[in-house]
Amino acid sequence: MDVNMSIHESVAMILAAGFSTRMGQPKALLPWGEGTVLDHVMGQARQAGAQTLVVLGFEPSFPITGDWVRNVHASQGIASSIQCGLTWIRRHKGLAPVLVLLADQPFVTSDDILWTWKQFVARSADVHAVRPLYEGLIGHPVIFDAAFDAAIFQLEGDRGLGKIWNTRPDTLSLKAPPLLSRPHPSFDLDTPTDYARALSLRKWNQEPN
Repeated sequence: MDVNMSIHESVAMILAAGFSTRMGQPKALLPWGEGTVLDHVMGQARQAGAQTLVVLGFEPSFPITGDWVRNVHASQGIASSIQCGLTWIRRHKGLAPVLVLLADQPFVTSDDILWTWKQFVARSADVHAVRPLYEGLIGHPVIFDAAFDAAIFQLEGDRGLGKIWNTRPDTLSLKAPPLLSRPHPSFDLDTPTDYARALSLRKWNQEPN
């Protein structure tokens, strides 16, 4: 593969089109630091060097710095959001590699993104999609190239790439470096209890000024 490929050529697709039914309010818009959870996830992607695209399920009533697209079929599940984002990327960014991130996973860091990107760049020619495993748990970002697009458009319903991942020989799951004592990158904000726990972990994990 092209070891000189830069992450600046890629687009981080941030999925934020869910209905947050268990949370009771949009998860992506929950306060996080000086902004929102979505602001934070976008910031980590940009700090890693990727361009960003946010996939929403509604017309935003708040400013978004950068590109966004509304998935008018969000009720059909996460597959439709990935397909909506990919369609926009191919129309506006050509054959750029795509990094899939979730707007409700604030503990995925720019270092995690860069580590996965390096594995993607170093993959063999017959591999078209990679993802990290954090202490055995499937994580993000998932990164794929244009040769994987057909697989994306075969997805259906509210299950993402995990549904087809192990059925394809062109995918690769890679063991990420040990987490040590930091919050797990696959921590999802699904309920108010999750959010309260994440805030406590964030405060505990922050370095002193």
